[in-house]
Amino acid sequence: MNSSNASSSQSSGPASQGFGFRAKRFGIRAGIFVLLIAVATVAFLMFASYGDGYRVGTVAKMSRKGVLFKTWEGELNQGYLDQSPDVGGVATRIWYFTVDNDQHVLDQIDHAIQQNKKVKLSYKEKYRILPWVGDTRQLVFKVEEVQ
Repeated sequence: MNSSNASSSQSSGPASQGFGFRAKRFGIRAGIFVLLIAVATVAFLMFASYGDGYRVGTVAKMSRKGVLFKTWEGELNQGYLDQSPDVGGVATRIWYFTVDNDQHVLDQIDHAIQQNKKVKLSYKEKYRILPWVGDTRQLVFKVEEVQ
């Protein structure tokens, strides 16, 4: 009788529960794995930079844009002219950028616009545009006035 009790307690484990249990367990593990990959991908796109640099010119425009996610977008007039046959004349060079919701940077840009100062904008270039980060891949993080 003891041997039958021992065998019945061994058969009640996960291996004896069949294909349904194993499929459910595999599905849960696969779902967790896919979720972890998705979170890691979004984190990489948000925090990793493709490159960095700076541009010099006069800030021509700053605006807060977005329907769901409001971001600060700007235009920098780089101060030189380009002879373009497509335009049929002379066109200025405009560089589009996003400010990374840093109030100090926004205040410096606003001051430069009011004083019509030339600025050096340091930026990081991201791999992709994410809607809650901004409309461009260039995120400005530092502003310096230049002569």
